[in-house]
Amino acid sequence: MLRAALGADHYRIIRPWGELRGTGLVSDVAAMPNGDVLVLQRHDALADAPLPAVIRLGSDGAYKGASSDDAIWDGHKMSVDQQGRVYLLDRDAHQLVVYDDQLRVTHRIGTLHGPAAPFNSPCDATWCPVTQRILVADGYAAALIHAIDANGMVTPLCGAAGTGPGQFITPHAIRTLDDGRIVVADRDNSRIQIFTPGGQWLHSITDLHKPMALAIRSNEIYVTDQVPRLSRFSADGRLLGRTRAVLNGAHGMCILANGDILLSEIAPRRLTRLVLEGA
Repeated sequence: MLRAALGADHYRIIRPWGELRGTGLVSDVAAMPNGDVLVLQRHDALADAPLPAVIRLGSDGAYKGASSDDAIWDGHKMSVDQQGRVYLLDRDAHQLVVYDDQLRVTHRIGTLHGPAAPFNSPCDATWCPVTQRILVADGYAAALIHAIDANGMVTPLCGAAGTGPGQFITPHAIRTLDDGRIVVADRDNSRIQIFTPGGQWLHSITDLHKPMALAIRSNEIYVTDQVPRLSRFSADGRLLGRTRAVLNGAHGMCILANGDILLSEIAPRRLTRLVLEGA
């Protein structure tokens, strides 16, 4: 049996976890309010057979179904808000796709196959309950954070290409702290950047190597990187704990209500579950 520690918290490592079906790459994982787990499958729509973009698992990992809409070209990352709405980035189709809690598409934001109109291979999105806006990290061919209001209007919030404060090389993941501060994994600058809810740069966390996935729990920042490892930071950037936990690096991550952590690996194709001991 393998174990890991993140500061005072200790975990039992289970891998592989969950009944994955299909052949797609396991690009991300997210938790629904009812305890179900969503798994994002990535495939090459130009070369591979169609497959459901999202698989639904029960809290025990048993397969429960999948999304019925297969019109996702390049699913990269996803997140879930408190109402169970799912925000999925169709990266090279340049769209944000929003699902309801039954995995039915409700909105498509951005021009399908329209680069820079306004998204340009976007990476990730999250809902900010403080500002009541969707935030999009854009992305592989841009260096911007966009805000989307209740009317679907997309507005650039911050960012530019570069290595200075507030600039990005591949804003790869995005989440918010309890007060609405924006946390961005600036992957190829090997740092996390923290911004005010309005997009003003505050500070950076640089003790990382190409961060890939973010999660927030108890106003603390959990981040995976390409060492590979999983790190835990306070909101002001203090390192609170660190572990290896996965073999080849987690592209996606979520934290369940009971404190367990799920990590998604692309190669090999699987989920790892870190079971919080004593929970």
